[in-house]
Amino acid sequence: MDQDENPARIELDPRLEVCPNFNSAAYTLVRDSLVNAGTPVDQVIVTLVNAWTADNATRRELWDAQQQADRDAEEAARQLRDAAEQAKRDDDLRRAEEERAEAERKKPKMPDFRAGALAEVQPRPMISPFARHKLNKFEYIELWYFTPAGLRATAASQHSTSDDAYSLVQTDEVMAIKPLASVRASKSVVRDEDLSWRDMTIGGDTFLEEIADSHWPEPHKQALASHFYRIGRHPSRHFEDGDAALIRYQAQVRRDWHEKLSDPNRAFDIGVFAEDVLFHIRREMSIAEPYAASRRVRAPPCLPHFASR
Repeated sequence: MDQDENPARIELDPRLEVCPNFNSAAYTLVRDSLVNAGTPVDQVIVTLVNAWTADNATRRELWDAQQQADRDAEEAARQLRDAAEQAKRDDDLRRAEEERAEAERKKPKMPDFRAGALAEVQPRPMISPFARHKLNKFEYIELWYFTPAGLRATAASQHSTSDDAYSLVQTDEVMAIKPLASVRASKSVVRDEDLSWRDMTIGGDTFLEEIADSHWPEPHKQALASHFYRIGRHPSRHFEDGDAALIRYQAQVRRDWHEKLSDPNRAFDIGVFAEDVLFHIRREMSIAEPYAASRRVRAPPCLPHFASR
């Protein structure tokens, strides 16, 4: 690059410079060389002063440009520093806001209430956390948990089981920590097939009340309501074994319905009463009863039992 395009940096303001005394002895050789060339000495002095003045003026302009460039560079650097500092402040604020939001999200929230609403005269009994867990996962759950006996057992367990007790369980191929009460079935549970008619109907009503307030799809709620309604009003109730057959029908069909819901090709409408299924159940019962009766007749007398030593 040409030196004129990139002049050397000026270290001192040319305005502070003083024009030399060209009449002094220091400039004798310069003056004599110009005088010998035919220029009068007075003219030589004027020429030298003019040359120095012109050079000083040029250097002043370069100095001013240099000073402006320095100021521009300093301003650009300042802006970069300010931008970096602002970016850091913005990032710190963003992180602080994220941490605040996360802390707010993790903070226990007190549920809202309906202003002006009165307390219930008889609140709905609380169902088992295990049953609640099953309902939330749309899985089959025995009606016993919704019977008076099941609700009493739940109320009693609330006083003996800590809400802070947890268990490690396998869920969807991964291990997870869940409240113990939500993964442990009751030891007193009764199979649907073994329920009394009263317990089946009361348990069914409470079960329907629970899913009515849940996030179950509306068609599923309606189908289950129809399932229990048709059982309770089926003509088989007029027969001697009608209630027992309908209890078994409820147990078998509802369990089968839950198992097949995951397969669209096998899922069926539980709200439609399956007469063939009931017929098959009553046929099995008619075969099993004479056999059980014969076993009762032919049973040998009980022998005394001796505890082993």
